[in-house]
Amino acid sequence: MRPGERVRAGGQVLVLGRSLGRGGEGEAFELEGRPDLAVKVYHEDKRATRMTKITAMVDQRLADRSSLAAFPIDLVLSAGGTFLGFTMRRVRGHQPVHRLWGPADRWATFPGATFATLVRVAANVARAVASVHYAGGVIGDINQSGVLVSDQATVALIDADSFQIRHGADRFLCGVFTEEYTPPELAGRAFGREERSRNHDAFGVAAIAFQLLFLGRRPYEGRATTPDIDLDHAVAGHRFAYSRRRDTGLTPPRHMPTLSDLPPVLADAFEDAFAPVAALGLRPRPLDWAELLAQFEGELIGCAHRAEHRFHPTAGDCTWCRVRSTTGAEMFPPAT
Repeated sequence: MRPGERVRAGGQVLVLGRSLGRGGEGEAFELEGRPDLAVKVYHEDKRATRMTKITAMVDQRLADRSSLAAFPIDLVLSAGGTFLGFTMRRVRGHQPVHRLWGPADRWATFPGATFATLVRVAANVARAVASVHYAGGVIGDINQSGVLVSDQATVALIDADSFQIRHGADRFLCGVFTEEYTPPELAGRAFGREERSRNHDAFGVAAIAFQLLFLGRRPYEGRATTPDIDLDHAVAGHRFAYSRRRDTGLTPPRHMPTLSDLPPVLADAFEDAFAPVAALGLRPRPLDWAELLAQFEGELIGCAHRAEHRFHPTAGDCTWCRVRSTTGAEMFPPAT
């Protein structure tokens, strides 16, 4: 398909605008005269296997149940009635969540963002995932590229056609995964044949929240106290590097924030999310995270020395001044 070609969706004839990007499954296009919508057109060899699932998503009106995920709205057909893809809400003015982690990237993309901004984004990620669960879906592959953030800290979820859903007696599984956000209990499984759960999504929410609050650090990355612990073994062994409850053979990176910089209730939530027993369905739910993080943001206080710094009183002194004094790096440079 090319810009200018006509397609049918929702009983209307639509004209494809410019390409928004091309990937392994298909290509996304603008729609002329519809700045609020975009179209995903699958590559020809993918259409037959995608049509039933997309039809089920459209029939369930998932796009009406969650405004925070770009669910399929209508089937897109050729002039002759052949299935091509779907229309979806167009997400504009957003960037991938990982652009908030490092100070240089954050300063370039989100100038003026403070630690409070990162906490608010984490809470909004949790709310977005909860909205998918409320709609009856499971994301299955929560990852840093599928979560987009605006300069107002609002969140949108994309790639919703990969989400797992049920439609009557039919199950449509999520056939993809991102290793970094896959819970340890699913390591080595055959994805595409493995049904995901809300508890699995809860791991992804905890992982992204952790990376936002710890500036891109992964929960299983730290300094090994024994030489035989690599990242794969750390994840498989539920070796949460920041744990204060048990010896995991890992300790946090030097001169960076730890769980002691968080209020105990939030630190406990991370411990619960990354503990071995979490696989039994015991991880905090997305709405739990949303509530905890909103409370955390409300308790942050300003630094007496740097207007850009926000930290929690539990830390005792400014977390970010401490990091700067030991590393020489400014995690939250002032906006200019």
